[in-house]
Amino acid sequence: MQMIFLGIIFMVQAWLIFSVISIFAGTIGNRITQRPGIDKYINWGKAGIFTVIGVKLSLSHK
Repeated sequence: MQMIFLGIIFMVQAWLIFSVISIFAGTIGNRITQRPGIDKYINWGKAGIFTVIGVKLSLSHK
């Protein structure tokens, strides 16, 4: 019974935390994308991240 109760508490807590994070992420994301010209920097950042991941994968020995 205690494990079920603790599991329910954990699920409610996780749902609340992830809901708050998603609301804040959506709000911040909307504010960022409404600024003109910021999408160019976002695309450059994404390209840089994928380039680093690609280079790291190509140089891995496994």
